[in-house]
Amino acid sequence: MNAILRAPVFCRAIGIFFIFFTNFASAESLINKQLPNVDKVFFTELTNAGNSIFIVGENGSLFRSEDQGHTWNPLKLDSTELLTSIDFFDAKNGVLVGHESTMYITNDGGKTFKKVFLKDLADRQALMKVRWLSREKLIVVGEFGLVITSTDSGVTWKTEKVSTTFFDRHLYDIIPLKSGIVLVGESGTLIFRGSNSSSWISISTPYKGSFFGGILGKDNTLFLYGMRGSIYRTSIRLVGGENGVKKLKFTRIDALVNNTLSYAIRLESGSIVFFDNGSNAIFYENNKISIKKVSVDTVTGSFELPNNTLLMVGFRGMGKLNF
Repeated sequence: MNAILRAPVFCRAIGIFFIFFTNFASAESLINKQLPNVDKVFFTELTNAGNSIFIVGENGSLFRSEDQGHTWNPLKLDSTELLTSIDFFDAKNGVLVGHESTMYITNDGGKTFKKVFLKDLADRQALMKVRWLSREKLIVVGEFGLVITSTDSGVTWKTEKVSTTFFDRHLYDIIPLKSGIVLVGESGTLIFRGSNSSSWISISTPYKGSFFGGILGKDNTLFLYGMRGSIYRTSIRLVGGENGVKKLKFTRIDALVNNTLSYAIRLESGSIVFFDNGSNAIFYENNKISIKKVSVDTVTGSFELPNNTLLMVGFRGMGKLNF
């Protein structure tokens, strides 16, 4: 598996592995589609909604747990596409997205999911991440610079341009801020839109590889992570006005690994945990790094459980980590 990820032909598209990795990831579940084994499914994201935890993944896989991950119930969707992201605004309202412009919405806490047809998209595109910004506003990013937004709780969607010039960089993550929204992607892409603005601006970064995600730390600190153990920290003091942005200073953090970083979570304690494709959990606390081995290959989602435990999902199933 790691050999596939590191192969040169996948360098640009490694993009959290979802754009060009689908054929590899879906092969096993296509053979046995009746009841996927959660220990073998390629999962892509995990989120909670009230007392429930939801995970999505390959071949239209959607599971729900109501006992903190001890048991999982498969939920049926009319889809065999790779599902890439799921997010809930509250215990009732959620959205999931995936390849081939796949989108489903629930308004009853996941009891039922209604398919959304995105008629305005020119092609069947890979949707990579979805996030609620408010009860009415949502945003989705995807391949080749795709950004679509909704202002009516996901009923209708419109495409937005993030650049006045040609832009075809894949976008992988959305980081909502009090002052606006940050998008990250390949080629060191960092894009910001202020809360009171309708236009996007590009922020220069010292990194030219792919940013696969970002996460907020303490005191307006933003952490960006990507290939070859790359972690960058900046004080994201985005000021008001028409997309006014102070010049950002970036500090590279030595992750002590040279692997691709696939996911990060902020713990209740304020510590940040990064995960790589070498089965490492990289803890960052008080400017210090410590590493623990995990049982999941390439973690793509995590949720903090009671008693200092992380529930993790990734390339082949799930696991837990005590810290």
